[in-house]
Amino acid sequence: MNFFKKTYYFFSDYSGPAEREVAKFFSKIHENQSYEDVRPPLIELIQNNIVAINLWTEYKYRQYQYLKKNERKVLYENIKALEEDFDKFYNHHHQPAQLILNEISTQGMSIEKLKDKTQKIIYLKSIMDYLNPRSGRYIYRESSTFGALLKDPTKEKLIGDCNQIVTLYIYLYSRKYDILDLQLKTYPGHVALHFYGVDIEATNGQFANYKKQGQTILPIEEIVSLNMLDVTDKYYKTHKVSAEALLEASRVAYVLSSQREIVEKNLVTAYNNAVVEMLKNNSYKKALEFAQASGDNKLVAAAGHNGAIYYMKSNDFKRALKFAKYSSEAHNLKHSIYQNEGAYYFNKGNYEHAISAFENSGDSDAVKTCYGALFNKEQKKLGNIKTTEDLKANSKIIYNMDGYAKKSGNQNLINYVSDLKKYL
Repeated sequence: MNFFKKTYYFFSDYSGPAEREVAKFFSKIHENQSYEDVRPPLIELIQNNIVAINLWTEYKYRQYQYLKKNERKVLYENIKALEEDFDKFYNHHHQPAQLILNEISTQGMSIEKLKDKTQKIIYLKSIMDYLNPRSGRYIYRESSTFGALLKDPTKEKLIGDCNQIVTLYIYLYSRKYDILDLQLKTYPGHVALHFYGVDIEATNGQFANYKKQGQTILPIEEIVSLNMLDVTDKYYKTHKVSAEALLEASRVAYVLSSQREIVEKNLVTAYNNAVVEMLKNNSYKKALEFAQASGDNKLVAAAGHNGAIYYMKSNDFKRALKFAKYSSEAHNLKHSIYQNEGAYYFNKGNYEHAISAFENSGDSDAVKTCYGALFNKEQKKLGNIKTTEDLKANSKIIYNMDGYAKKSGNQNLINYVSDLKKYL
């Protein structure tokens, strides 16, 4: 890497070119994209480096703060050490193809599709043997983070759950062969690999022939969505991750998934959780934006209603009215806002503004009270009137009082001004 590239990566968020490519891909994703449009570049990205995908998305979208750039660099170095160690293992310990095919046959699975893929099955079986817990390199542990798996096997044990170890299998396989040879076999709560009719249980390094309730075969690229939606690992149990971050991960996972009807359920939940969290934090503008993006009218109404009440109580009536129009009780809410606005400005002595607010609320009695207050305010300007000339000098004030008295509907005030006008 030349000087300028080293300088660029020193100051950027990326640990290197692989992460930059991943980031560029994810930055272009939007919810209106079709799966068909996003699939080809995603497959290419997985083929190039699924480890970089996993580390970048865990850091950027899932807020794994322990995965700072320097820590990710260490993990990439660990992967290099793992590759070297695996290559040595493969070169010295790979099994004959026929032995592997016989093992598969004894479990009642067809090997017809495997007969012209002997080199691939030999390589895949070497990955299984290398990462088999009995080899002493890997320990299966539920709710593990990907970082716990990416260790130098010559120094530490690799620890991971089913999602993590399947991802590592895919990475090792992608170094030599096309990832589209692989598929995912999933059933509720678990993910394994599928290779031309044969299931591979990555957590124990064994061939399998699953017949589980709710099982399905998914395209290999689905692993990215599954990993992004996996919130069962230990990090989530010990660290607070914002609902907004989880929503962003869910939105990306939705675009990348071939199973959008299923992933959409996660997305709906994520939108709801994010809006609720934003409302609790008084982030009403953002809450409304996300609610609108969700397409859930109830969420929009809730964000609008809560935002309107918050800003009404904060005496920001203009903003309160903007939120109120989204409430399912918009009419009554607007009435309350105008009433509160009128009372607020009345108490401030800004009777003109109060009148406008009360007129908008349709409260004619309050409007009359405001005009009565304006009458009193104007009357104080008269000062100490002793002569008819004093009255005439203040005729403008008296005529203003006359207008306010009539609009107040107070007959005593009207009569009082009428008596004054006789001397003008």
